[in-house]
Amino acid sequence: MAAQQIPTQSSLALSTSETRLDVSGARMGGFVVTALSGAATLSFMGAATTGGTLGDLKNEFDGSLTVTLTNGDAYAFPPECFGFAEIGIKTNAGTVTIEPAIKG
Repeated sequence: MAAQQIPTQSSLALSTSETRLDVSGARMGGFVVTALSGAATLSFMGAATTGGTLGDLKNEFDGSLTVTLTNGDAYAFPPECFGFAEIGIKTNAGTVTIEPAIKG
């Protein structure tokens, strides 16, 4: 699936299949959870090139990057997401709808 260019305030439905986002040139971003159904966490992956292989993003302690979700709350995308051409995002279960904002 091709990466999506996401304008600010656009809704994005996520599930257990990764959704790719174009973050090339971006330096920061965040999202608001607007709907939550059975999902508890989001996991993040990165691809060095557009359409490239997604690898699980890890922190400096080799732990997977996940965010525990609450409906209506706002979260920052982990800083490790930026510097990649694309990121992949998926839920641990169910679905979640977010309004992302990605800034260059």
